[in-house]
Amino acid sequence: MTIGEKIRDLRLRNELTLKELANNAGISLSYLGDIEKNRTNPSIETLKNISKALNKPIGYFLDETPAEKSDPNEQFFLRANKLSEEGKEKLWEFLDFVELWEADNKKKKYGS
Repeated sequence: MTIGEKIRDLRLRNELTLKELANNAGISLSYLGDIEKNRTNPSIETLKNISKALNKPIGYFLDETPAEKSDPNEQFFLRANKLSEEGKEKLWEFLDFVELWEADNKKKKYGS
């Protein structure tokens, strides 16, 4: 993933608009849009501000390892983010089911 793609992905996962992230990072909306669309690369100072606003270390954006392969949690969020609203609702239902299943197994295992 490019720096711009990583920024956009994190912004969406954090449910931030372009305007909100631009304000939080102290940069213009159009500049952030250009970064996300890979029309320009941010300066180190700008990248520091963006990484701070997204609560990620600056190295995350500079690492050339694809996010999908570097961290299973990243892969989960990337895939979940691509789902339709109906798909996201089904995912939440499935997570609720798995939590109940685990709680039930824990009770059986420990006799509670």
